[in-house]
Amino acid sequence: MPSSPSCSARAIDRLLSIMDRLRDPQGGCPWDLEQSFATIAPHTIEEAYEVVEAIESGDRASLKDELGDLLFQVVFYARLGKEEDCFDFESIAEAISEKMLRRHPHVSATPTSRTPLARLPPGKQPKPPSGPPRRTPEHWTAYPPPYPP
Repeated sequence: MPSSPSCSARAIDRLLSIMDRLRDPQGGCPWDLEQSFATIAPHTIEEAYEVVEAIESGDRASLKDELGDLLFQVVFYARLGKEEDCFDFESIAEAISEKMLRRHPHVSATPTSRTPLARLPPGKQPKPPSGPPRRTPEHWTAYPPPYPP
């Protein structure tokens, strides 16, 4: 089920356009307009749990739908970031692309990809720090607990 970059870009542009309409102060969705980073965070956790449930059930159609819901959360955050003029979808995609190339130099065309360290499998390479230290697990008590085992 390969798709061309232009098809992928069209699909993403369509999704971003839908979010633009949902957050439009004139005629947008009242619920979406009221949301903030903090109010959608619990929904993001819920969507991630639903992705895991779909994986565990083996239901690939459900997994596709749940991954779409999770992607929509990223699009929502990107829109909120754009409204605050701090980041947007493109800058998020660029940031993760750069991070993945740093973590996987063996897939880039740079001379460093020929070093012995770069040829180590991804799980065996030292992971460079990427931002401030993570919060402790106590922070997560504000979010819903994981689904039952």
